[in-house]
Amino acid sequence: WKSGLTASMGARLDSGSNEVAEHLHEFGLHIGMAYQLTDDLEDMNGFLKDSDHDLQNGYLGFPVIELLAVIPKDKKEELLNIISHPTKEHSDRLVSLLNTFSIFKVTIAQVKKEIESARLALNRIKEPDASAIHFLNDLCDYLFQKAMSAVREYEKPILREVLPETKIIAMA
Repeated sequence: WKSGLTASMGARLDSGSNEVAEHLHEFGLHIGMAYQLTDDLEDMNGFLKDSDHDLQNGYLGFPVIELLAVIPKDKKEELLNIISHPTKEHSDRLVSLLNTFSIFKVTIAQVKKEIESARLALNRIKEPDASAIHFLNDLCDYLFQKAMSAVREYEKPILREVLPETKIIAMA
């Protein structure tokens, strides 16, 4: 909500228009959610460079919470152990589980939904400042690419695991 409040305050100070402030508030709420989801992807388990190691610090972001909601009961104990005792090996297993249950796809879809909602809010502004709207649309693009980059980084080790099998099959 901080992002929405900040955006609407700026609009009120600049234009004085309540309508513009409301649309920018809505934009801020959605871009803030997209940012948080992206941050959750990047910082989840310290797997990525410059990560905040959220899991090691006791923070369960959206991907892990979503996994907890969909994982079958027979795997839930393993997941709870991973969350309770984060190690490098557990991080690798967490990424594998997130991939197996399509949580990266779910998270990216949610980022995309939030960004689309943010853009809709921008499109509702009558007589917009073209350069400001262009900048905010570029911010949306940047954030989506950042989320996609995080997912690609998580998928690299999985691809490395699969690649040797692929070579063996190709030789046979």
